[in-house]
Amino acid sequence: MFLNERKEPLELLYYRVLRHRRQLSDKEARSLSIYEKGFSGECLYDEVFEETGHDNVFIFRDIWLQVEAGNVQLDSLIVSDGEMEINEIKNYSGEYVYHDGVWKIQNRRISEDPISQLRRAVNKLIKVKFEKNLSFDVKGKIVFPNPYFVLESAERSSLEMIVKREKLKKYMRSFRMKQSGRSAEMLVKEIAERMVENPYFKPKTDFTRLRQGYYCVHCGSFEVEKRRVHVICKKCFCREVSETAIVRMAVEFKLLFPERKLTVNEIYAFSGGLFHKDHIQRHLSKHGTRSGQGPTSFYEVHSLYLKDFSIENRYKSSNKHRIR
Repeated sequence: MFLNERKEPLELLYYRVLRHRRQLSDKEARSLSIYEKGFSGECLYDEVFEETGHDNVFIFRDIWLQVEAGNVQLDSLIVSDGEMEINEIKNYSGEYVYHDGVWKIQNRRISEDPISQLRRAVNKLIKVKFEKNLSFDVKGKIVFPNPYFVLESAERSSLEMIVKREKLKKYMRSFRMKQSGRSAEMLVKEIAERMVENPYFKPKTDFTRLRQGYYCVHCGSFEVEKRRVHVICKKCFCREVSETAIVRMAVEFKLLFPERKLTVNEIYAFSGGLFHKDHIQRHLSKHGTRSGQGPTSFYEVHSLYLKDFSIENRYKSSNKHRIR
C-alpha cells in the first residue's frame, strides 16, 4: 500500500512560479522541463503500480532520508518482511547506449548515471542496517516507465538492474508474493523516523527581477479586478476566492524566498497592493503560525502545497461570469 502521497518536487513548484513572474533563462527552462518530465514519469509508475496492485507491501514515495551525516532521496521504497527494494525512476525516452558507466543518447553523453545513483541509495540503506543492527536485505532496480525508451548495452550485470516498460507489470506483480507483517512494520517505522524535508531546496531569487502583482491561476494574466470576496481575471473570467489568492501568494513567496520572513508587508508588495493589509493579516493568521508582535511579526505557512490548505471554492471559470 502507498504510505504517502507523491507530490511535485519543490524545485518543480519553484520553476512553475518563477516562469509566471519573469522570463526563464535557457538553463532554468531546461530545469523546468527536466522536473516536469521526471514527475510525469513517477506518476506513470504509480499508475502502473495501482493497476497491478500493491496490498502486500508498504511503499514510500519520493522521500528524503537522513543517514549518518548525509541525506538520500528515494523515488520509491518498497518494504516487506526482511527486505527493502529501491526503485530509481527515470522517464527517459529515445535510444540510449550504456557502457562502462557512461550513458549516451545520439552519441551525446548525459550528465547523470542512474546506476551509480541507485548503488549510492542502496549503500545508504545498508548503513541503516548496520547502524541499527537490523536484519533485512536491500535491493534496487532502475525503472524506465516510458514506452519509448530503448537501451543498448552489452553489460549483463547492469541490465539486470533495469526494468523497462514492457516488463514493468510483471516486475510489480512479483511483489504479490511478499509478506508485510511485524518485520515490515518495524522497518517502516525506522524509515519514517529518518524522513526529512528536502535539505537542498534553497533557491536564491532576485526580488527586483520579478513582476509584482497577482496573476490568474488559470491563464497567467496579470489583468485582474478585485471584487469584495473574489479576484476576477479580465482575460479568461476565472474567479479565485480572495482567501485562496492570499494563501497562494504566501506559498509562492516562500517558494521563491524560503529564507525571507513572511510578513504582511511582504505579501502586500508581492501581490502589487491588490489586497488590503487587514485581509492579508487575517488569512495569514488563519492558515499559518504567527511569531512576534506588531510590525516585526511574521508567519510560517504549514505547507508549500496549496492543496494542503482547507480552502473551499477555490476557482471558478466560466464565460457567464464576465465582468460587467
